[in-house]
This record gives sequence, C-alpha cells and structure tokens, in this order.
Amino acid sequence: MPQYRQSKTRPDFNQNDALTVFYIGMNYKVKPLDNINIRQALSLALDRETIVKAAYQGAYTPTCHIVPKGQYGYDENLNCPAGADVHGDKQKAVQLFEKGLQEEGLTRQTFPQITLTYPNQSQESANEVATEVQMWKSVLGITINTTSISQNSLYTAQAQTQGKDGPLQMWLAGWGADFPDPEDWITLQFGAGAPNNAYNYGDNNSSNVASQKDLQNQMLAADVMSDKAARLKAYNKIEQQLVNDVAWLPIYQRPDFRLIKSYVIGMKFSSASIIAPDDWGNVYIAQH
Repeated sequence: MPQYRQSKTRPDFNQNDALTVFYIGMNYKVKPLDNINIRQALSLALDRETIVKAAYQGAYTPTCHIVPKGQYGYDENLNCPAGADVHGDKQKAVQLFEKGLQEEGLTRQTFPQITLTYPNQSQESANEVATEVQMWKSVLGITINTTSISQNSLYTAQAQTQGKDGPLQMWLAGWGADFPDPEDWITLQFGAGAPNNAYNYGDNNSSNVASQKDLQNQMLAADVMSDKAARLKAYNKIEQQLVNDVAWLPIYQRPDFRLIKSYVIGMKFSSASIIAPDDWGNVYIAQH
C-alpha cells in the first residue's frame, strides 16, 4: 500500500476490480444494533470515499455493494441505505439515529458501550477504524470503542458469535469469492443456518425479523432458478434489501494491481485476476 501512489504513475502499472469486498459486520443480537434506524444511521454517517483515501491512499473502490463489480449479479443501480451514495448522508443519519434512540428508550448519554474489533496485522486497518470512529463521533455524537486481535482470533470469534450476542458486536471483515455467483455472496452469508452468518440475520428479536426470514426464503428460491435473467432480477432485489437492512456495512471493493513490462503483450485479467486458458495463446513477449 505505501507504494501504491508511486506505482500508479508508472507505465507498467495494471489493475482490475477483484471479487473481494471489505465491510463492517454488526451482530443483530446486540442491542441497539438490532434497530434498523440505528443500523442505517451508522451506515449513512460514513463517507466511504474519505475512509478509503485516509486509510488506503485511495487504492480501493468505495462501495455499498455486497455482490462485487465484475461478476454476474452486480447491480449498477444499487443504492446505499435510504437511497444515499458512498458519501453517506449526515442529515439523514442524524434523523434516523434520533428516531432509533427514541424507539429504544435511549439518549446519546445512555447509548451502550459498543466495541468494534479489527485485525491487528496492518496499520491501514487501524487507520480505517480510527476514521470511522471519528465520523460516528462527529455525525452521531457517540463513541464506539475499538479493540484489535489477530486475524486468526477474529475468525474464531466470528464462528463463536453465530447464534449468540458475542463475543463480537461489530467487526472488520472481508469476503473474496469462492465461486463467481451471487449465491456465494448472498445465501452463503445471510441464509438461515449459513456458516458465515455471524451477523445473526434472520435469527434475532428485531422488529423486522419476519421480513428477514422471508428474504432468506427468497434466497433459496433464487439459488435454483434456471432462467438467468429472472435469477439476476431476484438477486438484485434481495441484495438491495440486505443493503437497506445493513446486513453488511460494506466499505470498499479491493482491486488487484500489478506491474507488467510494456513488452509483455496480451495479458488480460478477469475479475478473478486470472487469464482465461484460451487467452494464453494471445500472450507473448515482444522484441525489446
């Protein structure tokens, strides 16, 4: 990352959007994170572009998407919660937060201690978290605590959080495609009993849990649709509802970047950052 800005100006710099999204997870079994207005306020208080610039030198693409750009199922018309864009909406965030506080019988002074956990292996993650915490403080007037643990410990904690109100409340996480299909991003993350559903989507006492369960049924139906266009439409609808529910709080999509000598001709990378087998015949080294 420290070399990104310098490398980007080089003539041999090359990058493509990778099928990798980083996000903040929130546990639906932790109050008041189960309140949809609180969740949307936390999302809308963040300016993702500023976060990416502050923590990652602008190397990544700010996003509210769950299904990443570059694969079947990507919805270019998707919006952040409340119809916002990646810059958020401070005024709407405050309105929703105050509504959520009232619904929960809370004030800013009695807002409970919530901790955001992040992996401790990079300064960039620490910078990201510090920027997010400052935005929540500035826009919403609350202090979110932070703690860092090893990446392996975070993986373990995620598994332990499924079906429970801890150990995690909020945490930094990321997902890269196992296979390039929306099922990998939707049903395997938020479906009933899905092994990655540490957010406890559809398994909580929130006021909209019934609609979450209905959406989980829609996921299963979309998974087995044979009509590709109908399946795409179904997944797009499901994803927008997941974004509105802040099932994930996406922050950025990560590209892959590399340096390729100018005399290496014909290397075209897919969104999986591979060269299709049939394309290798077009790759060669020119005289130099």
